[in-house]
Amino acid sequence: MGKGLKKRIFNHPDLHARRGAQKRIGSKKAVTLADLQPGERAVVRELSARGEMRRRLQDLGFVNATRVSCVLSSPLGDPRAYRVRGTVIALRRRDAATVLIRKETSHE
Repeated sequence: MGKGLKKRIFNHPDLHARRGAQKRIGSKKAVTLADLQPGERAVVRELSARGEMRRRLQDLGFVNATRVSCVLSSPLGDPRAYRVRGTVIALRRRDAATVLIRKETSHE
């Protein structure tokens, strides 16, 4: 693998978004919207995004205690479509990684 290609791979924004998703809350690893698979549901706990992106996510309905579900994923997995408050919204993985969630189990 050439140096240029290796540098692009290891500096790719999605790689860093996944590293950011490793944030810990207490002794548990935080789960983010980017971890949600098609068909799964969750509740928004917190936004780690700052500035304009935080405001945009809030305007789209990603606020504390809001239910969200992953509706579908593009063929390469990015972006994914999420249903929030009756609207389907597509988000890139790096943006979804800033939304901390609590997954719902099938009986909730």
